[in-house]
Amino acid sequence: MRRIFSKSTPGCYARGVFQTTPSFRWCCFELIRESGRMRNRLCCHLPLKAARWHSSDAFTNDGTPPPLPPSNGGESDFVDLQLDDLTNALGSASARREVGDSSELGVVRENDIPEGQVFSRLNIPISSRQEEQRTNSRSALRVLASDTLEETIQQPTSTGSKQPLPYDDERFADMLLEMEVEGSLDETWQDGRKAYIEDVKEILEVLRSLKVRDICAIDVSNKTSNFDYMLFGTCEGPRHIHLAAWAVQEADALKRVCKIRRKQVDHTWEVVPVGRIIVNLMQESLREELSLERKWAVTKCMDPLSVANAPVSEGRSVKAHGLWTLTLNLQDLEDFEVDYCKDVLLTQV
Repeated sequence: MRRIFSKSTPGCYARGVFQTTPSFRWCCFELIRESGRMRNRLCCHLPLKAARWHSSDAFTNDGTPPPLPPSNGGESDFVDLQLDDLTNALGSASARREVGDSSELGVVRENDIPEGQVFSRLNIPISSRQEEQRTNSRSALRVLASDTLEETIQQPTSTGSKQPLPYDDERFADMLLEMEVEGSLDETWQDGRKAYIEDVKEILEVLRSLKVRDICAIDVSNKTSNFDYMLFGTCEGPRHIHLAAWAVQEADALKRVCKIRRKQVDHTWEVVPVGRIIVNLMQESLREELSLERKWAVTKCMDPLSVANAPVSEGRSVKAHGLWTLTLNLQDLEDFEVDYCKDVLLTQV
């Protein structure tokens, strides 16, 4: 390095670089700069087809910058790599894509929906048929005292005295209590229409795509007024449960009320409400322990007589089967339904 420095020193003095005693670092900087100028002069004489690499420090012998080659823009700023044909092909393809599909430009066009078309909760087109009502629904019943109630509320007060509130009326209070006992209040705010089976099939496809095992769907519309279908699936672990729950919620992104907060639910069991469809994602150990399918489908999808005549198991984990198990499930079904529905409804708030 010092030998090169000693050879380049006279040239540096000739250019007036060293006005004072230079440092070794400054001499190295000037040497590198001088070598860059020589390289730029050589590159300007190379017969490149589309090269326009030029340094701002390159100058001619008289101190003026060399003339730049004519700039065509675009490809002329880069070394030719035989991409002209590819660029033309891409340009024509992009032009066709802009003409054919305008969604990439940020323009969203709504599809023409035929008049009278009905869609499910998951935005699935439903064939034209009458909406199915639940057999045990009481939300369609009209209150007999509704006319009297409207007259009481709409009656103006000419004296300016304070009008009694509706819940101060004894008849109205009795009517509310009767509606609460019959379950009309619980059904009216949800929906009197039964959930579409197309939504159940769509959720099943989502769960199958995520490798959820032992999927089971039960129609519980005749057993409870809170839900119409209950889906059960076995996941491998907490991450699998959260991923499957996220996919189900994304499928219901159009109508969902809220999202389940991550890391604030049980890692062995997660409940995802999709309207009147309840999806239960559990690990295998907890699913075998709870046996929710037997509690909800004991009188719907299973023959009670075959369950009662089942032989007693000799295994250690299962104490007994048959009539004792059937009776126990029937006794616990009512209390279990109340607790389960309460927990699931609170997650929607």
